[in-house]
Amino acid sequence: ATSDALGHLVLELTKDKHAHYLESIREKLCNDETRMAMTSTFPSVAPLFKTFDPANSSDPATVATSTNEVKEAFTDFINCICKCLECPLIWFLDDLQWSDETSLDLLKDVLSNIDLDNMLFIGAYRCNEVSDET
Repeated sequence: ATSDALGHLVLELTKDKHAHYLESIREKLCNDETRMAMTSTFPSVAPLFKTFDPANSSDPATVATSTNEVKEAFTDFINCICKCLECPLIWFLDDLQWSDETSLDLLKDVLSNIDLDNMLFIGAYRCNEVSDET
């Protein structure tokens, strides 16, 4: 779900009408560690990075990235997006009951970041769609 949401965000931000946001985001997303962690974990975000070159990009399977590096990069990435937008980022994730533990940990880390401004997160969970054992 997180990967799909990021893909939709990238599609929206790379439209011509958002060129001013895209340039601002690319200026702030110049950290190679963030770029590598984000593009190896979420390949759909690669167009948001200034150094993106599809011909020279690393195969995500070959980039070793720790969970902590991904969490830190993801938090930096979301912070950057939120700071560059003139209006709040509204992030809606549906069917959280099907999320794996790693994804939920990632969300928890981002959403508990006290430096995060300009974002509204809405999550939907259907308790009747999971058993008591999960």
